[in-house]
Amino acid sequence: MRSAHKERWLEAMAEELKALEANGVWEVAKKPRGVHVWHTKWVYKTKRDAEGLIKRLKVRLVACGNKQEFGVNYSITFAVVIKMSSVKIIRVLARKWRVPAKLGDVPNAYVKADKEEELRIFIRIPKGMKISEEMLKRLGVTSEDEIVLELHKGLYGLRGAGRLGSKFLHRKLVEIGFVQSMVDLCVYFRKRGGVLVVVGVYVDDLLVTGTRQDAVDTFIEELASLSIENLWQSSQVPGNTGELRRYERVVGQLCAHYFGLHVSARVRGSVVCLNLG
Repeated sequence: MRSAHKERWLEAMAEELKALEANGVWEVAKKPRGVHVWHTKWVYKTKRDAEGLIKRLKVRLVACGNKQEFGVNYSITFAVVIKMSSVKIIRVLARKWRVPAKLGDVPNAYVKADKEEELRIFIRIPKGMKISEEMLKRLGVTSEDEIVLELHKGLYGLRGAGRLGSKFLHRKLVEIGFVQSMVDLCVYFRKRGGVLVVVGVYVDDLLVTGTRQDAVDTFIEELASLSIENLWQSSQVPGNTGELRRYERVVGQLCAHYFGLHVSARVRGSVVCLNLG
């Protein structure tokens, strides 16, 4: 590896492998006869802050699943994607409620989701992963070339991984009382004691706001097991001031349409939907 940050990249790779093993993504096994073993590769991404300074070196282990066969190595691949209009609506709601929208990602969301039980998927030992001599002896082999990793969870790069990750996040949100919008399946909302929390899901990113800050904080605590990272205030707003005001004028109607709320109250000259029932 030729990089001024080589040591930091290697450290990030080690952390990624540790996280994958902790999630029970795979099991080290002796390579069965007649099975296809997929290659893997590392994907590197440098995340920077608003000043252009390096904020985080992020790596992901990706399976080269571009040659998977339908019905053999994968089944359904469909995964919903949030509408950009929904993102703008959530930001406008955050402005109206004066509760800054929080944006964060769920690390390893895909690899927390169980894969299809009927499919067996094997990958090669990834670069940087060390297999002990004790493990080789236990498996009755003499070299790493004779062993593979059998997947029990999803992995980035595999066809269908996005769908598995979406199902996983959906299940987690429903478990803590959220309802999925019928208009945009990537938008969820929950109302407790007159307090509303709205969440938008984009792949493994979450955009959340609510009518009260403590409700948003409670939501983040409820998903502590997912280790939400890079949680920061989403200061971006849709376009210029004129565009933002245009969205504010229609957000009341859209709020009722998206979240199934039926009663609206006028606040500061704009309409905000509230369920007073």
